[in-house]
Amino acid sequence: MSKKKKTSRKPLGGPFLAAAVFCESIVVGDDKAVSAIRIVDQVTATLPADAPRDFPSAEKRLPVHVWLLIIFKTGSARGKHSLSIEIESPSGKRTPGPKHEMPLEEPQGGANLRINFGMGVKEGGIFMVDVFLNGALVTRMPLLITITRDVAPTEQPNKSKRKRKRG
Repeated sequence: MSKKKKTSRKPLGGPFLAAAVFCESIVVGDDKAVSAIRIVDQVTATLPADAPRDFPSAEKRLPVHVWLLIIFKTGSARGKHSLSIEIESPSGKRTPGPKHEMPLEEPQGGANLRINFGMGVKEGGIFMVDVFLNGALVTRMPLLITITRDVAPTEQPNKSKRKRKRG
């Protein structure tokens, strides 16, 4: 009788980042499947022509809103994990963002974090959103914010005026 060689399986590691996207909305189906609607990497805010010249500014910030969907798969890293976000503005200033506890219990399961992500900006440019898991940087997500201003309508010349004849 031959003995079967027992093979030990290496741990998978993990948790594994499956997705990290900005989007306009998130739909969760009856079966818990998640759909990111209109994945975006840039936002354009158009201000009306009559908006104050000092808007946006450090004192008068422009609200920007997107959804952030972050999905992790468990691998062999079962248990509770700490997720945090940090935002870096185009000027290089770093601001702490939301923190979440993320339970990963099922070996082939995962966790879907849906974050209603809003911030007040004083300038346009590339904002970097850093995602940390248990204190380690997992990914950087760039978001380009462009701020434009509508142009005031120009006055049309009055076409009903008649030219005077000289004579």
